[in-house]
Amino acid sequence: LAESCSQFDRHDEAIEILQANLATYRCVYGADDDEALRAAETLAFWLVARRGDANAGIDLLKPVIEIETRRYGERNARSL
Repeated sequence: LAESCSQFDRHDEAIEILQANLATYRCVYGADDDEALRAAETLAFWLVARRGDANAGIDLLKPVIEIETRRYGERNARSL
């Protein structure tokens, strides 16, 4: 749905959908869940690519990196 909105230059609406998706995953499954982590990565990408908001993207990815580093170790490709 977010991709469809974006194709019609409705980027803000697409980002709202992705934010709601992330909030739902975190609420239902917890912030450490793989789907919640992927949703955060997707939203971060969109914030940077569609809005140019690198700081918001970095803020979203910091906890993802911390969780993946804790899970896989500092030298794992998922943590780098």
